[in-house]
Amino acid sequence: VGVRVDITGVCGVISDTHLPMHDSRTIVKFAEECKDRNAKVILLNGDILDFYRLSKYPKDARGPLLSEELSKGREFLGWLRDKFPRARIIYNEGNHDFRLRSYLTRNAPDLEEVEDFTLPSLLKFDAFGIEWVQDKRIVFLGKLPVIHGHEYAGGGGVMPARWFYLRTGGSVMGGHFHQSTFYPFRTIKAEEVGCWSTGCACYLSPGYRPLNQWNHGWAMVELRQDGGYFVDNRRLLSDGQLA
Repeated sequence: VGVRVDITGVCGVISDTHLPMHDSRTIVKFAEECKDRNAKVILLNGDILDFYRLSKYPKDARGPLLSEELSKGREFLGWLRDKFPRARIIYNEGNHDFRLRSYLTRNAPDLEEVEDFTLPSLLKFDAFGIEWVQDKRIVFLGKLPVIHGHEYAGGGGVMPARWFYLRTGGSVMGGHFHQSTFYPFRTIKAEEVGCWSTGCACYLSPGYRPLNQWNHGWAMVELRQDGGYFVDNRRLLSDGQLA
């Protein structure tokens, strides 16, 4: 069962901040555009925290502590709520966010379902008025399905937006691959399809993958009363300009 956003107005979508390895400029620019466009909904579309220490992969001893990540996460959500006191804020679980549950499953299964050890509790979702979406459910912005991107196995290929189309067969938006791409398609029934992948808001050259095609970015989705939508897929260039 998915989560629906049925409004007339603007929804800001940002993903892959990977706190505390985030890019502050991207987050601030995103918030500024949401404020300028009077966004009614903010969708945090996965991998908001990195959970570096909980990863099953080899880790650098100099990496951030779990306590630091959680503190940065609460600080970010509090800052966002202060910026948008009336907005609906939705936090969609990504694969990095899922690392918390995965770690508990592997190492302390008895704690997995204890509320104090869940992400909403640790990040104080109730205090900040944050809506939690987990278990790979789809968030529908009007008629546009939005996923984080890890719901399908694979690496995203040359163009993640086309990769999304080949797996879903329809219009969709996702993050996960840290690239701003768009893939349009016209079906044999003359149906117009659009697929989008959004950029990230984290460091672009981490130690585990210093060479890549990542870019900073987010999306603004303008929703109509009938559920139709217009997507403005924003790419933030290295000089601070929007493309």
